[in-house]
Amino acid sequence: MINGEIDVVGSRRGEVLNAIDKGTLLDAGISLDINTGGGAIHVSAEPRGGKTQTGTVWLVVFQPTETVAIGRGENAGRTVVYSNIVRDMRPLGKWRGRSETYKTPLGKLAGSNLRCAVIIQSEDGGVPGPIRAAAILREPI
Repeated sequence: MINGEIDVVGSRRGEVLNAIDKGTLLDAGISLDINTGGGAIHVSAEPRGGKTQTGTVWLVVFQPTETVAIGRGENAGRTVVYSNIVRDMRPLGKWRGRSETYKTPLGKLAGSNLRCAVIIQSEDGGVPGPIRAAAILREPI
């Protein structure tokens, strides 16, 4: 699934890339500023086209890569490199279509090889919907 909207077989590279292109039509631009000293995350997101939008703001903590030696099974003896491994995902709060500041403890991430991203995910009747905006903190915390 691409952004909860487009279904495609993952081994069909061309179809996946085409679906990603179609699935990146996000409704909101987002810029991210993280103040690690106070654990504050300021999210600036303005909806396009003047539409009123809401959603949930999530902090996603991920590991960029990990190399794993496979010991058993059909891939025994092979080494696999995994990318963008989600290690933690926490709701920061509701997004009401304007910039807000969220507080969350980030201290344990300092000095690690973990990175952070923020996403805004829409909801429909309490059910998670498509991701409407996303940003990655480019430098490690």
